[in-house]
Amino acid sequence: HGDLEEVTTWLRGETTVGELAARQVAEYLVAARVALSAMPTRETVVLERFFDETGAMHLVVHAPFGSRINRAWGLSLRKRFCRSFNVELQAAATEDAIV
Repeated sequence: HGDLEEVTTWLRGETTVGELAARQVAEYLVAARVALSAMPTRETVVLERFFDETGAMHLVVHAPFGSRINRAWGLSLRKRFCRSFNVELQAAATEDAIV
């Protein structure tokens, strides 16, 4: 969906941000779309897996549903994984993700 110029133009038309800010946000969004292959929306939840410097695997559920819903969903997923795989996991929720 759109290249850098298209996103920058859209941001300038829909918001009151300046050119530089619109360009920075557009660069971030375009890079995120390339990295994730999709953008999270109400209809699309995006899963991202990565390994930290110690080699531990992390899963990020990009879900823009707000911290209340994400926190409840994260606790439920954590309990399910812990019981299913007999491991102890940590989970945190933000406005737009579960980590």
